[in-house]
Amino acid sequence: MRCVFISVFILTFSGVLPAALADEIPSSVIHEMSKPSVGERLMAPEVPQDCGHQELVGKSRSDAQSAPSLKGLVVRIMHEGDQTTMDYSPARVNIILDEHDIVIRVYCG
Repeated sequence: MRCVFISVFILTFSGVLPAALADEIPSSVIHEMSKPSVGERLMAPEVPQDCGHQELVGKSRSDAQSAPSLKGLVVRIMHEGDQTTMDYSPARVNIILDEHDIVIRVYCG
């Protein structure tokens, strides 16, 4: 049932359905469609979470990887601008490197 209403919503606002038909959609359906999906609720917040480990900023990639403070933690190391998944994991430490493999940012998520 939800897919039907979403399809009507998409077709209406893409100009495929006449505007008169859009007026017949109950406001409760429009309200339901405006709720965030499960995937949207799991996505990372706008501002990355500071979880410590800021002592790694300015260090090399190898120094960051061998840091005792990261032992046993889930760590994702990437370069600035790399494509990543949008899932949010508060237990994961993200390390962002510059083009010279120097840590420029550390955050959780």
